[in-house]
Amino acid sequence: IKLKIKTGDTVKVITGNHKGIIGKIISIDKKKFNIVLDSLPKKLKNVKTNFQDKKEKNLEILTYIHISNIMPWDDKSKIISKIGYQFINNKKTRVYKKSGNIL
Repeated sequence: IKLKIKTGDTVKVITGNHKGIIGKIISIDKKKFNIVLDSLPKKLKNVKTNFQDKKEKNLEILTYIHISNIMPWDDKSKIISKIGYQFINNKKTRVYKKSGNIL
């Protein structure tokens, strides 16, 4: 499946626990359809370092969101919008459908 969003795009979370957060995409997992945003809070995970010492470490893990819970965010118009394609000067460019601004 081809995705219309890419790393570096600005998106807004529209559903879930992190609803309303706006941020840039850091990474995309195309197999599980998950993305990581730079503005999401990180999770803490307790991991034992050694079985004999029984010491624990707190690791920070990036929070991921399913791709269906986000929409592309247009910074100029301050609205969410779908992404379309247009040919400008014989080049295929990505364009916001609501405002017509180029990504």
